[in-house]
Amino acid sequence: MWVGLAVSPLAGLPFAPDSGEGTPILVANVNAYTVGRAPLARRLADTGAKVVIEVEARARAVPGLLRVAHNFDKSVSRPSHYAAVYCHPSVHCEAAITEEFGAANMVMPLALVRIEQTLCLMGTHAPPPVPFNMAGLMPHMERISSAIEGGVMTKDWGPCKRGDPVVVAGDMNAVPSSWATRPFDNKGLSDHMFGHGLFATTWPSGGDWLNFPLMQLDHLWVGKAEVGDVHLVRLPGSDHQGLFFRWRPGS
Repeated sequence: MWVGLAVSPLAGLPFAPDSGEGTPILVANVNAYTVGRAPLARRLADTGAKVVIEVEARARAVPGLLRVAHNFDKSVSRPSHYAAVYCHPSVHCEAAITEEFGAANMVMPLALVRIEQTLCLMGTHAPPPVPFNMAGLMPHMERISSAIEGGVMTKDWGPCKRGDPVVVAGDMNAVPSSWATRPFDNKGLSDHMFGHGLFATTWPSGGDWLNFPLMQLDHLWVGKAEVGDVHLVRLPGSDHQGLFFRWRPGS
């Protein structure tokens, strides 16, 4: 019993209950290689998120939301490189999906969303380090991090403007404090998954998938913005848990 009590803090702290305050946002890798668009679309809507970034986009619409950006009409390296952004009509969104970028054979696009002409949300999907090539992630990570300093944008990129507070969220295909995440150190970003340990593990886990999460591959790094109510959601057919949080503008 005493050994159990001694090691229990290593498991981390559970996420706090959702307060319901602020704009609900979901960034989720939904797995492009499974079937079932309709159940996924319903589940994305049921989360209550008013801004959704769908990585490895499988559903092509989300009930109640408007699709404001996608790369479905582009020629991409593989189906897992499709992405889309959906917003509720009550939220002012400008969005774009970038071109694929990174090292040779290790490229991926980035979703950029400017919310209420204030916040720059970067929805990430780093190239998977297969076969175990973490160094290949670095050009992709370095290009993203080069646009951030002091928790704000240092330049215009897509709809995002210089000086916008930044939130970087999504699948990084890297665990916390790994080599691939180092470009984001000293950028004025706080890690909102820190301290949650096992409660923050996101892969492999999801609806219709092995629910035995061992790694935290999805991250939430926040610059000069107020973000809270972080929690994970399971999605049909996905191998990742979705990352839900709330942005509180003007706080």
